[in-house]
Amino acid sequence: MSETSDKLRRWLKKSRSAGEINEMLVDICRNGDLEALKLLLDAGADVNAREDGESGQTPLLAACCWYKPDIV
Repeated sequence: MSETSDKLRRWLKKSRSAGEINEMLVDICRNGDLEALKLLLDAGADVNAREDGESGQTPLLAACCWYKPDIV
């Protein structure tokens, strides 16, 4: 189990909004952490959600832009 996954498990134990979970999903897809991705999906993250802000990236677009083929 990765250190990121351990931190993510602790983060998820706190009450989180769907928006926070979806933002984290985009970040995890950029980083390419497959184990953390599975944790977020199990927690109900929306794979079709868009990141807040200018880019409005989806998790898939983030993974593609940062060349994370294991996530795609």
